[in-house]
Amino acid sequence: MSESSQRPWANWVMKLQLLLLAVLLLGMLTHKFELLSFRPAFMSFYYGIQAVVLLTAVALVLLVICALMGKKAQLKPLGLTLALGALPVVAVLAMVGKGLGVPQIHNISTDLENPPEFVAAYGLDVERINSLDVPGPDVRAQQQAYYTQLQPLMLAAPPAQVFDTTLSVIESLGWHLVQADREVGRIEAYEETLLFGFKDDVVIRLAATDLGTRVDVRSVSRVGRSDLGANAARIERLLAALKAAHSS
Repeated sequence: MSESSQRPWANWVMKLQLLLLAVLLLGMLTHKFELLSFRPAFMSFYYGIQAVVLLTAVALVLLVICALMGKKAQLKPLGLTLALGALPVVAVLAMVGKGLGVPQIHNISTDLENPPEFVAAYGLDVERINSLDVPGPDVRAQQQAYYTQLQPLMLAAPPAQVFDTTLSVIESLGWHLVQADREVGRIEAYEETLLFGFKDDVVIRLAATDLGTRVDVRSVSRVGRSDLGANAARIERLLAALKAAHSS
């Protein structure tokens, strides 16, 4: 049997990989542009990535076998199949690995005794699986044990000035403003992830102190049991930007 007659089966493996990658992309984009709700979009991605992992592993085995047997015509399409699957597989494995190291929670606050409360976000007509209510005792205990670095930010500036700075920082971070209530010192916004379009809600509370302003933040994922540490990282980015803005 000639090399040319053997080539199609390896090409079909590569085409199958391309099809699976298209399913992954479709799952992300349909959710991002709100064509599908979270569950069907995520399940298409979930099963799609499992298929990509399996096919990538199969391609690796076939590549080794074909190399040992001297079937050179099969090496290029199998190598491309392996390369196409490597990037999403590594990215997902990295996320899964990161998720194993953080608590399975999605409601994070700098103030665990009196967490900032949402008001305007309750009225948004959006898909929301998780509650915006303040975290319960179990969630607070998990956060307290793991995210020990999350603390209120104390600034030596009046609340009115910090309020304006916070609005500027939110804009610079690319967040979407929901409500800014200057009178009570509360700002609500949400951030959207680039690829899948996950949206997480944020409430910022400003309170006057003897030395200036205390800033507390709570960030909540709309969907998903674990946030993979995203909410804590978001709060830290905001507080770091505010601190930098008031120290310059």
